[in-house]
Amino acid sequence: MSKELVTTLGKLKYSIYGCGHENIFFVFNAVGQSMKLWKDFLQQLSKRNQVIFFNEYVPEGKENPEEVYYNCNISVDDHKEMVKSILSAENITKVIFIAWCAGGKLAMEIGGELDNLVSKIVLLAPSFAGINIEEDSDFEKNLFEVCRSVDSSPEASELVCKTSRITMEAKLKDTEDEKKREVTKQLYRPFTDADSFRDYSARILRFYKHTVEIKEFPLKLHLVLPEVDESTSTKKSVAFLGGMDCVAIHYINGVGHALQFENAIGVADLCSAIAK
Repeated sequence: MSKELVTTLGKLKYSIYGCGHENIFFVFNAVGQSMKLWKDFLQQLSKRNQVIFFNEYVPEGKENPEEVYYNCNISVDDHKEMVKSILSAENITKVIFIAWCAGGKLAMEIGGELDNLVSKIVLLAPSFAGINIEEDSDFEKNLFEVCRSVDSSPEASELVCKTSRITMEAKLKDTEDEKKREVTKQLYRPFTDADSFRDYSARILRFYKHTVEIKEFPLKLHLVLPEVDESTSTKKSVAFLGGMDCVAIHYINGVGHALQFENAIGVADLCSAIAK
């Protein structure tokens, strides 16, 4: 069920899946990804639970639910108010956050301040890029270098996109596995159009300006990680969070960065089990 909510920050669009009452989940997407990587996961998770999916906000005239739009002026505080508005509109008093990739940082920042509403946070292949730990993946290092170059030189975005299109096509030729092909298409989407990539770059640079302080984080954190992740650093996630009492680590075999797409049933069932 798709819903709209008009707030002082603009029109918010979100979707509610399922009518189960075992748990209520609120899902944060990664920056720049469409619903295609979530559909099967949401369907499985909502069999016994209620799931709210918030894909940031949709500007006027942009109505395609599978597209992602960016607003570089949205701050973490703005995002927190959006989440609070949705939870209030749905009369939700207790919720579990699920977040993928860069959405994990946002879920932690918001959840840490809403610990009266949020009981747990589940981080799927989280990205902690920009935090001062050396185990950045090559993808993360390159992403920041590219985003900074585009930020200082707008002409660079077209060159980046041209290179990204060539890389994406090469990766697509390397595999006939339909799921791997779809993941490649979706992960490279923000990098193949110059205008979208400029917006994406500004959002990423703003997004990672500051670090989440979690030495005394008030909520239980569950990391759900692939054994190997080309897009973010599994080692970094464990190094950054693994030694803390509030953290539990779970591994999913045979998947990559988009684990909720590559093994939708397994990851959704694990999230349900974590919620108990």
